[in-house]
Amino acid sequence: MRLVNILSAISLTLCGISAPVTAADLITGCDILAGHPADPDKLGAGASSSVVKKDLPTAVAVCRRDLRNDPGNARLRYNLGRVLYYSEQFKEGFAEVLKAAEQKHRQAQFVAGLIYTNGNPELFEPQPCTALPFWLDAARRDHYAARISLARDYLRGKYTDCGVDLESAEMRGFLETAAGETQSYYESLLVSYLLEQLTAASGS
Repeated sequence: MRLVNILSAISLTLCGISAPVTAADLITGCDILAGHPADPDKLGAGASSSVVKKDLPTAVAVCRRDLRNDPGNARLRYNLGRVLYYSEQFKEGFAEVLKAAEQKHRQAQFVAGLIYTNGNPELFEPQPCTALPFWLDAARRDHYAARISLARDYLRGKYTDCGVDLESAEMRGFLETAAGETQSYYESLLVSYLLEQLTAASGS
């Protein structure tokens, strides 16, 4: 969507019509070096973890620079948190991811929820109830992995003591939507399995 906005702005400019393009719409070095391929709000193609880890110091330095130039940019903040976390700077990395999640960046919400769910020996024990609102909001705003992960942990009973009423119908909706977006045979198997488990659990 942002690429479309940029191209539209360029076309309008060529026609003599002014159209603003904000800094948040422009791809940066940080996006190229540290953007996650599965981030639905990424600019550019993103870089796999194996590629990013080839030169983490450069990625960290570039992302720090780009975030200084645009400190309110949640996407860049998430990217910085990602490469810091890969660099085993867990405390600072998680803090940046969490800030981006609090800014409603969907990939950051998913990753913050993942870290809360799994825990980290240097940070805290697993906290699924803390993860829940991040995953729920991201899932409701069309984050693919958040939909599947939330439904899986719902079926595992991880949220029974969280004081949040979750509806099996909503979990089914998440999975049915995800089923139409799977990109591999194994993803399809997982989503199908979770749908079967949800049907068995709900008795319908």
